[in-house]
Amino acid sequence: CWKDCRATAERAGHAPSDAALGHARGLLTDAQSSLTASMLRDLQQGHPIEADHVIGDMLARSGHAPGDGSMLAVAYAHLKAYEAGRARRQTN
Repeated sequence: CWKDCRATAERAGHAPSDAALGHARGLLTDAQSSLTASMLRDLQQGHPIEADHVIGDMLARSGHAPGDGSMLAVAYAHLKAYEAGRARRQTN
């Protein structure tokens, strides 16, 4: 997923610098970090998420298709399944 997102940013003319990538990787892999993604917090609390606005948009820009097996497609499928389950629970 990291490689897909980086390649997508590069194709769009927004190549992250090595320093920015190193900083981001450090934050994302620090086991002692108290930082969490807002979408993760929303998932954990059963709140609505922005699957289409965040991962769906990145997937569309990446050139991958939903269901093609890329990590972005897998992440998107998981988030859409969460949204569908949440919608079912809300109607019951």
